[in-house]
Amino acid sequence: MQRRNHLQEELKKRYYRPIIDNIIQSNLKAVKFIQEMYRFLQKSYADQFMLFYGNMGAPVDLDNKVSNHFKSTLSICPNLKGPLIKLFSLHLDEEFRKTEFPGVDVAEIHTGIRELFHDFINPIPELNIQALNTVTIDRDGHSLKQDNTLFNTPADVQRIIHSYLDHQGALPYKRTCKSAYFLHKSAQDKPINVFYMLAGDVLITRKRGILEFDLDMPLRKSVTQQEIESSLHKYNKPEVKIFSSLYQALEYAQHLEDGGSIGNNYGNGYIPSLWAVAYIGNAANLQFTQEKITLLNRSASSVYDENQRELMASYALVPKNALQPLIGMVAYLYFNFGSYKIFNTVNYLKAEKTNTNSICAVM
Repeated sequence: MQRRNHLQEELKKRYYRPIIDNIIQSNLKAVKFIQEMYRFLQKSYADQFMLFYGNMGAPVDLDNKVSNHFKSTLSICPNLKGPLIKLFSLHLDEEFRKTEFPGVDVAEIHTGIRELFHDFINPIPELNIQALNTVTIDRDGHSLKQDNTLFNTPADVQRIIHSYLDHQGALPYKRTCKSAYFLHKSAQDKPINVFYMLAGDVLITRKRGILEFDLDMPLRKSVTQQEIESSLHKYNKPEVKIFSSLYQALEYAQHLEDGGSIGNNYGNGYIPSLWAVAYIGNAANLQFTQEKITLLNRSASSVYDENQRELMASYALVPKNALQPLIGMVAYLYFNFGSYKIFNTVNYLKAEKTNTNSICAVM
């Protein structure tokens, strides 16, 4: 995890910030430009054999390609040219990449860069945990609103208070309502222990209409909140994968999608529901594993849209009963970078409040 964080910081400093800072200073439409940048990058990456080894082995002049493709943008912000060429070289030029980051897998580099730009676009504000007010929940008829004295107490003092609970006092309380214990203990620093988890599959496609001839299965307009909750409760594996990165969780969910673009003319398409969860434990002790996967591998859609890519996913395996669900959703990735169809979302704690008088909702 420490190595990944170091790589991310280097990518941010050398490649991400020079582009973002120029975009902001030039008043360009950031999201539109980033998506155009990735369209160019994906096409170039798909054609990299011809790009660098065509013309009797001589590489194509990337300087010229960038100048022509982004001509109007560079006329507004000429300082973007250098950072763009450097970023595209990192993606497309193997020798340059080996010099910049020796011994680092190309998938890890590509994932890190995409993650930075994805987080800047922030296409899914529904999973902004900062906006989730977990301290206004009723438990057994007793309000835990923000004006409660406990929640006005500094986080360090809260820890001291809970440290006085001995084994005989703390264990029954945690057993009775583990989620309440967690919310009390870390109410003021909850994002530290927030991760993203994939649960059970949800149907995202529908039957094709008589006059629909698209190659891909058509998507449903929406899914119900009950379907999203059901995908969580029916997920019966004792251990689950949690991601610290929303981007990686979204990409991994797309990788697990079954049926549908979905590139097939038959069957149904499913995708796992995605959940923001609170980990009840010391996040510093989590052991993360890396897995390299290929998205849209050799599918008809990826050939057409030139969107095949590798992901270096980093996740930890934890017991399912060590997680408190917060927000659930079903999201489908479109080919345009940072563009998603969000079928529906569920505020799980709010749903628990509506359905019961308890927030003891640890899975």
